[in-house]
Amino acid sequence: MRYKNYAPKPITLCDYFRRFLQSRTHSINSNGEGPDVPRLWEDCNMKRTMSLMMAMLMLTSLLASVSVFELEDEWNEEAGGRAGYEVELLGTMEPRPSTTDISGGVRNAVDVGDTINFLLVVLNSGSSPITELYISVDVSPTGTSTTVAGTDTPDGAVCDDSSNFSGGNPVCASTSFAAGDYLAYGSYAVRNSIGDPLVWTPSVVGEYTVTISLDPGDQDTDLTNNDLVFKVIVRDWYDIGLDLTCDIGDDYDTGEVTVTGSNNLDFTLSAMVDGSAEWQPRNVDLEITLGGSFTLDQSDFALEFASDRCAAGSSTCSYIARMGTP
Repeated sequence: MRYKNYAPKPITLCDYFRRFLQSRTHSINSNGEGPDVPRLWEDCNMKRTMSLMMAMLMLTSLLASVSVFELEDEWNEEAGGRAGYEVELLGTMEPRPSTTDISGGVRNAVDVGDTINFLLVVLNSGSSPITELYISVDVSPTGTSTTVAGTDTPDGAVCDDSSNFSGGNPVCASTSFAAGDYLAYGSYAVRNSIGDPLVWTPSVVGEYTVTISLDPGDQDTDLTNNDLVFKVIVRDWYDIGLDLTCDIGDDYDTGEVTVTGSNNLDFTLSAMVDGSAEWQPRNVDLEITLGGSFTLDQSDFALEFASDRCAAGSSTCSYIARMGTP
């Protein structure tokens, strides 16, 4: 046997009135109701319907008295209050976040010894000018709390202090930041504690965490777009430099010499190895091509390195030399 769960029927005011009439009526019909009860019961239902209709009419009258434009103006005022102040840190021009592709190549890495400034893209996306904005920068080796570069005190990018640092730089870079504008035309250079551009010169290879934060005081609405945290990879760099010097008539090492007649022109080609760490070149080929009208002296250099023997009067002549051992 299955049982159904019957919820009790809610009792209304008319139900209480109906029971009251039943208890006071001496003549009871077959349905348990007095002869006057149905008519009074119908009157109660009609009164309840009339009350609902009156409430609907009153609500309609109230809404009709409120102008749509007033509601729109009120919404606009509230929205304007929310969007009055809004500043966003959109990104950086320098340094850029380093990324590693699937093949292990690194993009936007910086070299040891590079001079790195902090150029920010900051937008006032609100409808009111900003008069207070401070910027903080911190650079630390990833996984540590050791600061290797950054702002000792927040940089006053926008403020109302009219005094100067000891070096003559103003404490505040600007006194106002207009609505809809980019700070410093989209490339604001963060400053150090004396007002000069903040510089980071990495000396150790590794991964670093850069943290940049905006502090606009109470002149901001959305505080979730005021910070940037990203990784920068520092790596060693390697280079081979070449220098060609004429041995006669080029006292200032300009590389330009005018020679007339049939005199021999001696020159020296130097190749220098440079880098942030010691390294040895392997299998580095140097190709030397001579052009024009010339007569080449078949020296030991020519016999050893010539890729094609140059006959007298040749228009071009190439040599290949190798640096380092395999």
